[in-house]
Amino acid sequence: MKKVLSITFLVILTVLSVALISCQCKHEYGEWTTTKEATCKDTGMKERVCALCQEKEFEEIPVSKEAHSFTEWIVDLEPTCLSLGIKHRNCTLCDKHESENIDENKDNHLFEEWVTVKEP
Repeated sequence: MKKVLSITFLVILTVLSVALISCQCKHEYGEWTTTKEATCKDTGMKERVCALCQEKEFEEIPVSKEAHSFTEWIVDLEPTCLSLGIKHRNCTLCDKHESENIDENKDNHLFEEWVTVKEP
């Protein structure tokens, strides 16, 4: 019984010593490292590590309304020599939808068949 009490006492003493030692560290944290990027829908996470005791500190990265994951542009209407075209893309994470005009293409003419105006 004395042996069990002695071992228990040593374990408790060890745990308390480790807790006191880690509490006394004057942390010297390194640079933040992003472990999960924030998106338009989900928060991210970053961490940094103390150079002295290796304790990690974590910080949440807020949702970024600008961090969309867009599809490639899809052309809805090709531009011509006289009119603008239209293209769109969608975010794969949220309901964000963007559309843009495509400038006229001055070289994109649609010619009809040749017509002879005057015979030589």
